Amino acid sequence: EELPGGGSTLSYGPVDLSHNGYYISCSADLVGTKLISRFALIRVSYLSSQFLQEPDDVAAKAGSEHVRINCKPPFGRPLPYVTWEKGGVVVDNARTYVDPLGGLNILNVEEEDAGLYTCVANSFAGFTPAKSRAVTLSMNGKTEKQEMLPVTNDVSFAEARYRIDANAGDSVRVLCGFLGNPTPTFTLKSDDIAFTNSKNVEVGGHGTWANIHDITDVSDVQCEGRNQGGAQTLNIVISLREKFEVLGGTEITMLEGDSKNR
Repeated sequence: EELPGGGSTLSYGPVDLSHNGYYISCSADLVGTKLISRFALIRVSYLSSQFLQEPDDVAAKAGSEHVRINCKPPFGRPLPYVTWEKGGVVVDNARTYVDPLGGLNILNVEEEDAGLYTCVANSFAGFTPAKSRAVTLSMNGKTEKQEMLPVTNDVSFAEARYRIDANAGDSVRVLCGFLGNPTPTFTLKSDDIAFTNSKNVEVGGHGTWANIHDITDVSDVQCEGRNQGGAQTLNIVISLREKFEVLGGTEITMLEGDSKNR
């Protein structure tokens, strides 16, 4: 497309992942000297609808210390984060948390926890969330009252080698969770100061998650669990890459005509 006063522009739409990459414009003057423009970076945002692992039906005994419903979210850019729904309502109470692998963990199971659950993949880029098939958590009897369990690390955090890698200025979701009976209280902190809701921070009502927007100066976060049997702290490293700036060029994450539903 010719531009007023000379020059041209390259237009795409709709786009797909094959358009990721660096773009430059080349031309030649009257004597054949090759002229190369500053470059633009195209990084296409997307959220796949194909879950890496769909959840399965689970049976548990009321009174159990812990039950987990598995799920691994789809690929996406930025990386999607998982929430869960029960009967169409977001699951976020004092006895539940989502682990870094995407699983829903329910502590000190009660009969009322039975029902249909759906794993939901969300994107900070604003795509329509992707939903898994609905699965059933059923109660298979009742167990005797459990003895006190001090706060204990959830192996899912170790299996995921949980850390957060992000570009400066990104939005990230930080997760927190431990096992324990009575159910632990959870707190997310940075530099020993508990997160509270603010312009750039959104904290879950039970301390099991926090969204940090336009992240620039947080290098680690502490997840703390505490009950009558004691306390545990998990240190979560946040590795930030410098915000990418193209010298004189343009960084594009969404292009006109791109679909928000993939």
